[in-house]
Amino acid sequence: EDDQFKARALLVRCTCEARLGSEAFRLKGMHLLQQVKFALGFLTQALAIATRPGNDARYGFLVYNASLVFWEVVRPVCRRGWQRHVVQESSAMIEALKVVAKPAGAADAKGKAAAPAGASAGIPVTVEMSAWLVELSLNLAFGLEDAEKNADAQKTVDFALTLVEDAKDPKLKSLALSAKAYLARKAPGKVKEDIDKASGSAIMGTVHFVCNGGIPKEQAEDQLSAVWKTADTEFDLKQAKEAAKEGKTLDAKRGDVKPQLLLELASALRAACMAECWGIAQVMLARLEKFQIPAGRGRLLLDLSRAEVDVWQACNVKKEDPKTKFLLTPEEQQQREVDARHRAVRLCEQCLTTAKRIGEIDLAEESAVVMWNLGRDLACKEHRFRVHKSFQKCAEVLEEIQSSSLAHLRVQLHFEVACCEIAQDLLTKGRQELHRAQGIDYTIAQQDLPETVQKQIEPEADPGPFMRSLDDAVGRQLHLMDWKLNVYEEPSDPADQVMLLLDQVKKQGASSGKLAFNLLVQGFGKLESALEMVSVEKLEALQDTFTPPPRTLASDKPLRPLPHHAPATVRAGGARAEEIMALVPQPIRDQRPRSDREEGEARAKRIVDLMCRIALEAHRLDEVAFALQVCEKALAAASAVTFGPPPIEVESALLLAEVAYAKAQCLSRQLEEYNVVNGIDDTVEAEAKDDTTEQGAEERVDGESDEEARRELSPEEKEKVCGMKRELIAALIYGVEMSFKFKQWWMLSNGLKHWWNLHLDLVSLSHGQPQTLSRTLTEYQEGLKSLQKYLHGEAAIPNAEFDRRLAADLAIANVSAGVENGNLTVLETDQLLVMKRLGEHERKDVVAHVLAQCRRREKPPPDLARLRPERLEAAAPAAPAGKAPKGAPPPPAPGADKSDLQGNEADVMAAITGIPFAKDSAEAVKLVDQAAALLNAWEPKQNDEGMLTLWVEFWTRLGRQCLNKPLNPNEGAKYALMCGIKGLGKVDAPTPKFASPERMRWRGACHALCGEVFAKLVDPQKQEKESLIKLRKMSVEQFERCCEYATITRNLSLAAFGANSLWNVAMPLMHSADTRQLLISPILRATRALACAKYSEDPFFFVGLYRSLFECYSDTGRWDEIHQMLNEAFAAIPTSHHRRLWALRMLALSRQGKNVLVAMGKMKETQAKAQAGIWLVLANASKRQADQLNAYMKATEILQDAEQPDVVEVRLQFADWLLRNGFDASTAQEQLASAADMLLELEDDSEDEDEESPADPYLAGLDGSTSASDADWMSQSDTKSFTGRSQRSSRRGSQASPSEAGRRRARGGSGRSTTGRSRRGSIAGSKAGSPRSSRSSAKGSRRSRMGSRASSRSRRSSVASKQSKMKKAEEDDELTNQLYSRHYEALCRIFATRARLEQGGGLHSSLLAACHFAVRFFASTVDLANLSAQSLGATASEVPMGTRTSFSMRKTAKKDDGELAKILPPFRTPVHLPDWAHEDRWPWAPGGKLAEVLARAEQAEVLDKVVCTWAGHSDAFARPEITFQMLTQLEDDLEDHGYHLQMLPVLALHLQLAEALENEHVKAAVACLVRMRLSRV
Repeated sequence: EDDQFKARALLVRCTCEARLGSEAFRLKGMHLLQQVKFALGFLTQALAIATRPGNDARYGFLVYNASLVFWEVVRPVCRRGWQRHVVQESSAMIEALKVVAKPAGAADAKGKAAAPAGASAGIPVTVEMSAWLVELSLNLAFGLEDAEKNADAQKTVDFALTLVEDAKDPKLKSLALSAKAYLARKAPGKVKEDIDKASGSAIMGTVHFVCNGGIPKEQAEDQLSAVWKTADTEFDLKQAKEAAKEGKTLDAKRGDVKPQLLLELASALRAACMAECWGIAQVMLARLEKFQIPAGRGRLLLDLSRAEVDVWQACNVKKEDPKTKFLLTPEEQQQREVDARHRAVRLCEQCLTTAKRIGEIDLAEESAVVMWNLGRDLACKEHRFRVHKSFQKCAEVLEEIQSSSLAHLRVQLHFEVACCEIAQDLLTKGRQELHRAQGIDYTIAQQDLPETVQKQIEPEADPGPFMRSLDDAVGRQLHLMDWKLNVYEEPSDPADQVMLLLDQVKKQGASSGKLAFNLLVQGFGKLESALEMVSVEKLEALQDTFTPPPRTLASDKPLRPLPHHAPATVRAGGARAEEIMALVPQPIRDQRPRSDREEGEARAKRIVDLMCRIALEAHRLDEVAFALQVCEKALAAASAVTFGPPPIEVESALLLAEVAYAKAQCLSRQLEEYNVVNGIDDTVEAEAKDDTTEQGAEERVDGESDEEARRELSPEEKEKVCGMKRELIAALIYGVEMSFKFKQWWMLSNGLKHWWNLHLDLVSLSHGQPQTLSRTLTEYQEGLKSLQKYLHGEAAIPNAEFDRRLAADLAIANVSAGVENGNLTVLETDQLLVMKRLGEHERKDVVAHVLAQCRRREKPPPDLARLRPERLEAAAPAAPAGKAPKGAPPPPAPGADKSDLQGNEADVMAAITGIPFAKDSAEAVKLVDQAAALLNAWEPKQNDEGMLTLWVEFWTRLGRQCLNKPLNPNEGAKYALMCGIKGLGKVDAPTPKFASPERMRWRGACHALCGEVFAKLVDPQKQEKESLIKLRKMSVEQFERCCEYATITRNLSLAAFGANSLWNVAMPLMHSADTRQLLISPILRATRALACAKYSEDPFFFVGLYRSLFECYSDTGRWDEIHQMLNEAFAAIPTSHHRRLWALRMLALSRQGKNVLVAMGKMKETQAKAQAGIWLVLANASKRQADQLNAYMKATEILQDAEQPDVVEVRLQFADWLLRNGFDASTAQEQLASAADMLLELEDDSEDEDEESPADPYLAGLDGSTSASDADWMSQSDTKSFTGRSQRSSRRGSQASPSEAGRRRARGGSGRSTTGRSRRGSIAGSKAGSPRSSRSSAKGSRRSRMGSRASSRSRRSSVASKQSKMKKAEEDDELTNQLYSRHYEALCRIFATRARLEQGGGLHSSLLAACHFAVRFFASTVDLANLSAQSLGATASEVPMGTRTSFSMRKTAKKDDGELAKILPPFRTPVHLPDWAHEDRWPWAPGGKLAEVLARAEQAEVLDKVVCTWAGHSDAFARPEITFQMLTQLEDDLEDHGYHLQMLPVLALHLQLAEALENEHVKAAVACLVRMRLSRV
């Protein structure tokens, strides 16, 4: 029977069917809509029963109940895109309610006549029917608008407005007016005036239209300002906005504003925030905070606006640090934004709970939206805890109010809350949140998807992933939680097993070590096996269409429906085809069953995802080889399946991109083992370097061992390395392209950073060696070029992910690579458009590099006018028609902000870099004036640290160029000083507080510029002494300030430059005790700057500064300061150089009269030469004679015990000191005899062993000392002292007895087993096998990490040369077993000195002995040359002059049987004494063949330069000054005693000394003196 009970049953059935769809089966999209339509069918039947004639008078309450059920059923689909499908049912429901809304015969509120007789009588209900009708009518209006029936929708809203008065609910009235504005947003007409009239306010019409998009953002600010004036007449928004820009506040009376107007003003503020009119929103908020806003809706609107305004200010308005008064640093700015967002989220949470409590549902939903927009940037691992509770509360409130319009937001909130719970190991709570997220239908209608996405959906494809983008992430996380919380079952699917293994590895972290690695290996093995089951061949064999199971009755049990399909019906006899077509609706492709092939592809994709995760975990654990293997496998498997199209499967695409980056990093790690540079084609040979000595010196100064040097790769290794480099580049490009395909800009930005980091060595190397870029791989060049499209243009990275510094570096690298490979198109203006997006600092760097390349290649520079910043393009004046825009910047507009550079930094840099290329001084001055004019027009803000840094940098760079050519030196110095003053404010400007390290560094460089200017103004030829001292003092003060800034910034380059420059200027001031006192503070500042910067490049210079400071302090006896200074020095100087500091400490203690032995015992020094050197310093500096004597004796004893050859020189010094201090001459003779004995014993050993060796005519011919030629000219002398035997018998003159000489000969003859000549052959021919030779053979190549030091090669090489010499002078030497030229020169000096002390026969013996050793000086050189020629395998006549190419040492010198070929000695000493008078007969003459042979032998590692010395060697004369004096006296003595012919070898030695002198003038003078004496003889 169709009575109320049946109607009620139908309503119950409707409710149950609807809940089955939304709660039980959790249907979504079209499936849910189908179920809702099915449920509404029962409601329609119930409504028909209730409104049937005869029942309508009794069952009016059923109509109302049906409306409640209807709302509960259709509420899940009352969303955009879905509401259109229930418009018919909604209209029927409202029409039925209209009938029963009022009793028959009753008059309405407006006094209209009652309903006519016969009309159905309404049944009184307990609710206000008008309010309910308004809500349903508004819902119907939005449904009609969704169905694109705007006219009907507006009529429905008008009907709702007629009922609002009866409802007497201001909230409903506001909602209806807002709906009216929304529906009329595209064609406002007079609707705004109607809304103003209906609301009784001049503000709300504008507010509603602004909030609903009816007024464009460009007009919103003006219209809101206008309506604000109507309510708050005392306040002008536009004036307040302009005042706020200047940091001022507009004073205005508060006025008398009623509470209702305050509520409307708060609504206007909310509208300004929604329209993003932040300029007036800030002043609106500040104005309203002065009033007492009524509680409730007004306070909520104000707080929501405050939250948005605060976050916008934190993100866009620069703020000063209250302490430093400077703008916040990027790190502080980021923290400020985080704090602002956190406060805003908490404030939105308060608004949300309050709005729900007072029934403001629309504000509750708006609060939720604002909270998500402001807090989603905090939903990361680092800051998730800040928003956890707020998001959880928001999700709960939205669930309580059953917000269907925010279904998508609810899913996101539940998912983020679940992630927070899981991060805290609250797995059960996390799973509950995931279930809630999975139960909400947030499906976006397919027609509402973006057009680009709709085009990507194939006709037969499943659109579900496109319409529900969060399902995949929620499903994966929920699947993991189900298995983690399941304690009774283990997964059988390998993918699930690996998923749990990965979760276990993540929890263990990197500290787990091998355990995590073993788990990853185990998981990878399982995935490899599973991947074989879904290979391409097996996937192709599967069906690509879904075949449903057969619907046959196998039992009497009811059939179960397929997922998301209606139950199958069966009737006897079957059904006809047309009946089936009528019953089956249009098939729904959403969540359609997948075919076997689709299932296999999905399984393959999941395996690839898990492989990617394993690869990333292995890379995190630093398992490079395994990570690379998994990366390659994952990428290979990914190529067999298709991911996407976007926006689906974004997570998989991100994993693939990240794995590609990890692969590139692993390849780079493996390439490090080959010591190569990424990006360089190693198969292309580099150009040979001429200065190998410089390279070796650089290696020594870098402190690298020879094993660290880059070994030479074989051709196979080179091919392998280049292949790995190409794979690296391909992996990076793959990751970048994958990120771009899915529009994941943050991952694309990561790819650009990986590219830069992995090729940073190449970029650094190219700074000092640009030619290296010509050997780069083609893939590197093409890859670098392809990355430029992501920096500007249609595919450019958004500003939020755009890194200006990185973009500038990539642009510069692209320009460098292109130019070096002949592609000059990279210098075109169209190729440099990235400059429009760069900041001032980056633009100047790009401009400087591009202009330098243009001038280098003689190419016109780009048009800088077309490269102005994007923000200035709209304001740029249009160029006149027919005229090309010039490169000059447009003049500033009147009243323009002078603190804005307006893009002129490029023009300033162009002028600065163009100064060195000017034709003459006049043109250079014009460029200087042009740059100065642009800089003078700019006034950087005093709180903008970046601009203040740029100000100092520009003036410093300009001043540097003024000091160089082509500017006139005087004029350039004046301009440079002007630049320094402009950059600093004044030359003695105080150090700014709280300045950034970068600005401090440039200020230090600017002070150094001023110091150089003052140094250049010094002219000793024209200025008086006082002026010179004053200028030098001013220069020193500036360099001192430079060192001060270097101390603050701890910048090594600045400290080194300042200290070196200070030393160069202070050198003339060190000559006077008065001026030395001026240098105490500067030098002390320089040493502390070097110490702070950890300077170690030139420790000898560092020690020299402390030595100079020692001299300055010692002038006034400030010993306490000296000891304090030395304590600082010991902490700053490397331990290996402490010996020099100990010398200063010993000297200080000695001058104080303290015992130096105690301090000497504390010295941690094992080198005998170093200890002796300290005693010698003490001997030279001590004032007491006893201390000096003790120091000499200690030094001699230490060296003698250690058998150091330097004891010879020390004994010579000691003998000289003894003579100068009045000691007996015999004591000095003892020291000289001991020095001679040490050297002559070596010669004894060599000659005695020669006698025992078998006769060899070839070796005899090589010996210059025992040849027949020697006997010929020696026989002309009446003395026997020239022979080695007779000389040994007279070593001590009259003091040596024959027995003593015999014992010495016996002792010397039995000391060694190897013959002298065979020993020389070993020295000359076997040096290639020595450790020194093996070390030097590896110095031809450099490590890949050395590219950043290439720019300072020339400076380092000179420093290294000096360090190597000084280091060699301090390290202990092994006592050689043969005498060389330097030893014979020392013996010559010894016997020349003895000749001055002896008389009679001893005098003549000493004179002739000195002459003998002068001959031996050259004879040893001839011996070395002959042996070198034999080892090299070519005679001197075959050596081409002027060539340095190496040749084989053995091939040309060997016979067929492999024995060494003996060649005649090509060099001989002069045969007769008169022959020594002809310089053209000297084979050792500079530039001769002998010198060429020795040079080639040294280059071929045949001779050891450290051990062997010869005529022309840099170490042949140990003390040239003393040698000059001794030789002069020896020549005089020989002439006085009639030994004129014997003078000739001495004069030859004297002339060789002249060639060894460094000063050209002194060299010429000495040579002139020698030749005058030679001509006289």
